[in-house]
Amino acid sequence: MFLVENFKMKAKIFTMISAITLISAAIFIGVNSYKTQQIDDYISITTQYTTTYDEKNDYAKYGATIYEYNLKSKEISEIFSFPDNTQYPLGVYDKKTHSVYYVKEKNNDSFKRKRTGDQIYVYSLETGSDTMLTEDVFAVNYIVPVDDTIFFFGCERKKFNSRQNKLI
Repeated sequence: MFLVENFKMKAKIFTMISAITLISAAIFIGVNSYKTQQIDDYISITTQYTTTYDEKNDYAKYGATIYEYNLKSKEISEIFSFPDNTQYPLGVYDKKTHSVYYVKEKNNDSFKRKRTGDQIYVYSLETGSDTMLTEDVFAVNYIVPVDDTIFFFGCERKKFNSRQNKLI
């Protein structure tokens, strides 16, 4: 039992240190690359909303919307909306590439969760194309686009046992 607890603690510490290091590097790289462009600073915000609610069965369907908050003009703009069929809504707007990176279930454009795995997609606001970037992810926690690279934290589908609700 001690070995399992010790492993879990080490895994948590390693994950936390890795996350902090990766996010710090992404922010540093991102800040320096955006200084050379004339793009106003902004914050990307993802929200979730209820589309329908069945009171009798206590079941709801959700959607998500990604907004841009322009720090200079103090204006907020709706950028992209999508059905939320994942564990939780996650998306980020990349103003530099005019793209949205977001999470939805694999090949599922409906509001109903099918448990096919949460995958990362990129939606081009210029062309309207929607492309799946990952194949076998169970859950995604962060998406950080930096230039031509996408950093993300997630769990491979084959590494998670949903019946026991634990990583294997």
